[in-house]
Amino acid sequence: MKCIFCLEDRDPSDEHLFPESIGGSFVINRVCKCCNDKLGSEIEAPFINSWPIQIIRRRLNILGGSKNLPNPFGDGVLVDHDNRKVRTDYDRVSGSLRTKLLPAKPTKSMNDNGASYEISIDSSDTGPILDGMIKSIFCKEGLPEPQGERLQRVKTKLLEHAKFSEFESPLVQQEVTIDFTKFPKAFTKIAYELAWYWLGENFIDDPRAISLRRSLGLFEKELAAGHNQNIGGDFKVWPSDLNSPFSLLGNATGHLGFAMRVKPGIIVGVRVFDVCTLSIAVTANPERYPDFAFDEADGPCMIINQGQKSPTHSSIQGFITASYLG
Repeated sequence: MKCIFCLEDRDPSDEHLFPESIGGSFVINRVCKCCNDKLGSEIEAPFINSWPIQIIRRRLNILGGSKNLPNPFGDGVLVDHDNRKVRTDYDRVSGSLRTKLLPAKPTKSMNDNGASYEISIDSSDTGPILDGMIKSIFCKEGLPEPQGERLQRVKTKLLEHAKFSEFESPLVQQEVTIDFTKFPKAFTKIAYELAWYWLGENFIDDPRAISLRRSLGLFEKELAAGHNQNIGGDFKVWPSDLNSPFSLLGNATGHLGFAMRVKPGIIVGVRVFDVCTLSIAVTANPERYPDFAFDEADGPCMIINQGQKSPTHSSIQGFITASYLG
């Protein structure tokens, strides 16, 4: 098999055209494992692991290949409680959102009776975490580390005198960084694979295909030659207006890809959820592809809705007609 990225003869692997982690169900088998791994870790990961995509994956319960749901929240601070550090996550049993205090370093103070320590932890951390804090305090004071029953007695006495506070509807502040500059590569990769799928084997040698491959910067020789650069296209984040054919996807929970004949060539469009869209030229020489038998402003179209085992295929005009009829 000739890999459509490195162009080497290697064993094939299952490559999800739209990443599996965002519900992509369409697989091609013309990508070698080495390129597949690079695409996943270097091209797709910055997009699928970004905060807005993790939020959507969590809301739609999209497990992906790892079979785990992401936690888009992480650590933050309680605004109204001395900026105490907290962690927000989902309860594995109920699935509801929960916020818990992160253990704070014990604070030491001196009084007439000697040294005293204040320990502040979440009520769910009275097991090994509290044990470790107690042992740490004893060590700092030069005392033998409590073990077994002695440790349990110390902890029981500590909990008997503990003060428990409940924060109702706590205001949590978190910092989120989203690097949108790395998103276009993930969409260029999808557009490239769609173009190969619809235009056929001749596309690999198309001058535009060569530019698209080089722009991904997967190989050292391309990076050294300075090919890892933007190659145009209309990339939009949270587009306020979705014109046809991007509007053919009538919901915000799926993905769409299309190829369309426009003068002087053919473009490919990609939409992922309602987060981003890309339209990019894939060839300036449509005569190379006599089997691409579509009139201007028409072409093949693929829609992937969450929960479907396979995408829906039609033409742009076919989807438009179906939307009017149904």
